[in-house]
Amino acid sequence: MQSEDELSMRNEEYIACVQLLRDCESGKLDALNCPRCHEDAISVWFTNPKKGEYRTWFLCGKCGFQTRAQNETQPRHFCPDRIHRELEANDRAILNVARFQKPENTPQD
Repeated sequence: MQSEDELSMRNEEYIACVQLLRDCESGKLDALNCPRCHEDAISVWFTNPKKGEYRTWFLCGKCGFQTRAQNETQPRHFCPDRIHRELEANDRAILNVARFQKPENTPQD
């Protein structure tokens, strides 16, 4: 069982990660506050590992913190200049070996 301090730290990190998502949605893609080191050192990157699949990555340039979100649709501020090719290759590899594959969009008969 986790201690109260551990739960509090997890809750604070969760709240900070939600703020990263809000910042990204508002168009702020650089100098976001890191939940771990508390420096304004997070940059937002995107991946598009398969058609219709998008991920938003948050990477800290100071402490190495990283987290990602799986998007249901193309992120509002997605652009080719912000695609992180290494992370995209990793995301693609994960999707390719997934036990449960997302069905392809097929026309209704």
